[in-house]
This record gives sequence, C-alpha cells and structure tokens, in this order.
Amino acid sequence: MVNHGQFVDDMAADESLDLRGIPCPQNAAKAVVKLSTMMSGERLHVRVDDGEPVDNVSASVEGEGHKVVLRRQQADGSLPTPTWHLLIEVDGQTSTTEDPS
Repeated sequence: MVNHGQFVDDMAADESLDLRGIPCPQNAAKAVVKLSTMMSGERLHVRVDDGEPVDNVSASVEGEGHKVVLRRQQADGSLPTPTWHLLIEVDGQTSTTEDPS
C-alpha cells in the first residue's frame, strides 16, 4: 500500500484512495466525492482496477474540472489483473503524463 502523502516514485500526493474491486460507476463517484473535500492544487493518489474502471474514473474526474496528471499501470504477479495508479490534481491545470512502465 502506498503511504498516505506518498505516490510511486515519490511524487507528492496529499491523500490516497483505493478503489480496487469497486465497480463502475461507484468508483468514479467515490473519487469525485473525495476530490470535492480537497483544496485546489492538492493531489489525490487513486488505485483502480484495469479496464473500464481506469477510463471511467479518469473521465469522471476530468469532467468535474480536475486533472489526471499521471496514469501508471502496475502489474503484480499476485493479482489477476494489473492495478492502475492515478495522480489527480484538484482543479488541476498541469499536463498529463502516461507512464509506459
């Protein structure tokens, strides 16, 4: 588990939210609600399942005016599907980076 306040590669996140195993659209709704409690410029690290969840959560938070500044897939041999890590900036204005690793 990523420590509160930390993100992979030491990218700063103010909060973290694990949405693995939570189906669409509940996962996107939970991310949007969490972001609504945060201050502009703060960053949220979100973990989601591969496939539809990563796309739906990304689209939902961007639709609310936030910015997905990083999407990183993490394959873990102990899990049946890869986990995606999203770094979301509240009301973000920075550019998106998708990490191929």
